[in-house]
Amino acid sequence: MPRTHWSVGNGSSGRERPSPRPRGLAGRPPRYANGGVRKRGDRKLKNEAERDELAPETSCSARGFIDQLRLPDGKRVVTNGASPLTKRLARHVAVFSTAHATAAPLRPSPVSRLNTHVRSTPRLFLSFTLMLVAPLVRAHEAAAEMAAAAKTFLAALNADQQKQATYALTDAERENWNFVPIARQGLPIRSMSTQQAALGLALLRTGLSHTGMARAQAVMALELVLKELEKDTTGRRDPTGYFVTIFGEPTPDKSWGWRFEGHHLSFNFTVVDGKHVFFAPSFIGSNPAEVRAGPRKGERVLGEEEDLGLALVNALDESQRKTAIFSSQPVKEIFTTNKKRVEPLSPAGLSAADMTPRQREMLVGLVKLYLNRWRPDLANEALAKIHTAGPDQITFAWAGGLDRSHQTYYRIQGPTFLIEFDNFQGKGNHVHTTVRDFKGDFGHDLLREHYAKEHAR
Repeated sequence: MPRTHWSVGNGSSGRERPSPRPRGLAGRPPRYANGGVRKRGDRKLKNEAERDELAPETSCSARGFIDQLRLPDGKRVVTNGASPLTKRLARHVAVFSTAHATAAPLRPSPVSRLNTHVRSTPRLFLSFTLMLVAPLVRAHEAAAEMAAAAKTFLAALNADQQKQATYALTDAERENWNFVPIARQGLPIRSMSTQQAALGLALLRTGLSHTGMARAQAVMALELVLKELEKDTTGRRDPTGYFVTIFGEPTPDKSWGWRFEGHHLSFNFTVVDGKHVFFAPSFIGSNPAEVRAGPRKGERVLGEEEDLGLALVNALDESQRKTAIFSSQPVKEIFTTNKKRVEPLSPAGLSAADMTPRQREMLVGLVKLYLNRWRPDLANEALAKIHTAGPDQITFAWAGGLDRSHQTYYRIQGPTFLIEFDNFQGKGNHVHTTVRDFKGDFGHDLLREHYAKEHAR
């Protein structure tokens, strides 16, 4: 009988091991399948990372950086014949390589992979819940690491930079999130020194898994691709146009928050009383979804998200598709966009209860793919909530065509969460994905309780 694993992690132990060598941002985007994101355990990738490590003392050298930017086939992402503007951008992007090289690796998650059969029996559901709730007691570890990294980052800034980077936890700016290339509040990478940028990305690494960090770096690197494709001379496409913003005072036992955001990336973390960590709303996009020309041809940053969604809808029989597919026409954008609060969407689609065991396993695998963007303890905590709310209540809905030649949309939702995928823009070559928590976006509900208790004192 097929098994469904209700824990997030990499490798047989479910633990996430730090990469043996750091990888640069634009120089080595991890590659999947046909040039997209590739899994961390690949030995070839490790050898490439060892060969392409950027030493901190040379990472901001344009010549050294350009020489280091190579694809697996040996071609350079940016050649020595590149325009002065591209070389200048490459010099700026090099700060990311320094950050990846100097940031301390995350401690591995202690949670082992749970190999369990998913059956609709109270006894097994109770067993699942007890095992999956184990990561909850370690949430404070993530909070402590985030607070320490945020303090270190702020301490490295001068007074003007600190003022630009910090807001009160109650400031409306905290929920003013977006994923398009617009003016933002906070401190941008372009205004940081190499050391400051390294510390800013070290903070990001406290919230993401290695997979998530690789996704984020690859998305930032695509700004250089867009720069060339659009012949941008205005600075609109800028791989250093990503902002770090701190809300409140980062302490291990208090409530505060932080954001890392720019074009096609938005990570919003909220810590409540140093005991609970929320990571929604969250957004990752990819433009182009597939690089179709140039030395990076074939790269698909979010290729897995697209391929596994297509695999699931094509695994449904005719009757199931009538329930799952709510429109043959594509959806122009994710329904929730950058809303501060979201509710379950309708129609819900096909429920997991109406799927075969194999289809349910594919559905759970797709959910885990999205949650795998965050550090394992946070991802497992989210999975525990999903399971407690009832895995049979998870639904899958689809719109658009049924292969990569068409524009597509899908969503997965349950009582506690929503995942959306949309590939409409650019004639189906521009992906948007988001993960939302109905009660946990910005930690809103728990923070409200926190404030109520504070006022009652």
